[in-house]
Amino acid sequence: MPALLVGISVPFVVYFGAGSGPGSGAPTGGGVAIRLGDRTISTLDLQRAVDVQLQQYRQAMGEQFDERSAKPFLVNMAASGMLRDALLAHLGEGMGLTVSDQELQAFVARQPWSRDASGQYNAEQVQRVIEENWGSEHAFSRRLGDDLLAAKTQRLIEAGVAVSDDEVRDAIRYGREEVQLLVVRLDGSQPRSELAVPEDAGKQLATKDPERVRKAVEERRSELDTPEQVRARHILVSVDAAADEPTKLAARAKLEAAKKRIEAGEDFAVVAQEISDDPGSKASGGDLGFFKRGAMVAAFDEAAFALEAGKLSEIVETPFGLHLIRVEEKQAAAVLPYSEASARVAQDLARIDAAATQAKADADALAAAVKAGKSLEDAAREKTAPILRPAAIRRRADGFIPELGMSPELMNAAFALTKDKPSDGAVYTLGENVYALVQLIDKKTPTTEEVKTALPLERDRVLAERRTAVEQAWLEGERKRLEGARCLGIPVASPLEELNPALRPFCSSDLVVDLSALLPESEDTTAAAS
Repeated sequence: MPALLVGISVPFVVYFGAGSGPGSGAPTGGGVAIRLGDRTISTLDLQRAVDVQLQQYRQAMGEQFDERSAKPFLVNMAASGMLRDALLAHLGEGMGLTVSDQELQAFVARQPWSRDASGQYNAEQVQRVIEENWGSEHAFSRRLGDDLLAAKTQRLIEAGVAVSDDEVRDAIRYGREEVQLLVVRLDGSQPRSELAVPEDAGKQLATKDPERVRKAVEERRSELDTPEQVRARHILVSVDAAADEPTKLAARAKLEAAKKRIEAGEDFAVVAQEISDDPGSKASGGDLGFFKRGAMVAAFDEAAFALEAGKLSEIVETPFGLHLIRVEEKQAAAVLPYSEASARVAQDLARIDAAATQAKADADALAAAVKAGKSLEDAAREKTAPILRPAAIRRRADGFIPELGMSPELMNAAFALTKDKPSDGAVYTLGENVYALVQLIDKKTPTTEEVKTALPLERDRVLAERRTAVEQAWLEGERKRLEGARCLGIPVASPLEELNPALRPFCSSDLVVDLSALLPESEDTTAAAS
């Protein structure tokens, strides 16, 4: 019996996770997902970690969980963590750190999964699980040793990181400072009714840029074409789905009586006004106007589109109750000819271009007025430009500002404004042809007492952020060192680079990342090198 397996337990949770282990259906076979020098993380290792995450999301989200869409992100998450640990172990080894057999045994002895139902250590169970999942005790011990070495390296890096009370106070003031802004938002992304556009502007635009018009027609085709529609009236007798049988029978009898009256010649609208329980259409005789497929609940929709104009339906049951439907008119679907569609779209594009030009001109004029010494508010009122007063904001990493959206550039500028210089006269772009200028109304900073109260909790947060940043700097530095060590060819592109730059591929022979086996076949995700 190997010494490592005697009197200790194996960290099944750490390595095998919920639902893995023997018979879990984990993939078999070789393949290396990550290689760093002589350290390797197999595709099987990575798949185990991904399977644990997939199971957790399935349990949490049920049918709403889209596994195919989520898997690239979960693979990225698991691979990022494993690559981090491998780099930390590599760094620690370079620093001269080691993990002894005693440390290995002390760690695994704390794990519960080697014990049977009575709480006794089961050496045969441990041996079997290690062999089935890792092939050998040596492979298991090497992986565990690397994980413990990574943790030891992390602690060593963190031990050299500290933050002073002054730094924490500055962080509190920075994070809790608030500004109240006056904002002028100029939207040139939509047509403006007050702007006159020549009648032939669309024709000129279509001649100059037919491809732009063609793409716009394609994007708006569902809006330009007319789908099949019906105009219908209905009478509703409300009845709860959970109502008892006598109540349901009474409601049905009421509607059957109404149907007989209409079939005998009474006006549908008059009967609807008398007995319908639909407050939205009762006054108009049950008239619902025109609607397309899918606009009503399924049973109502199906019955209405199946009827001929002027015909009465049978009684239709929906979650709202019982309905009697009569179709007044039907309109077949119609496709607008391209010549008409392109003319309409081109003219709309011309109006949008005019709005964009005017919005930029207005923004530049306001900026010039501010730089000349006028307040933004006064300049905006003179030009009748729209003025917004969003709720007070604090700094956010994504730069989100109420009523404006995301603009880190504008947010940074807003907090740089002062009462002496409340507006910088700059024009900020919020989106395509959407511009904004800002003026500081008020700025609030936390009081000395508020800073003092927040100090203990904020110290932990700031220290954690600093430690993470220092660790990332170490890892990125080591990665770059490896990248420059033996670069033999051109890097292979990978979609995962956008998910996590730490997984971007390069051609160092010391580090290979290849996640292709774990992702949908349609995605080329190989990040390998010679």
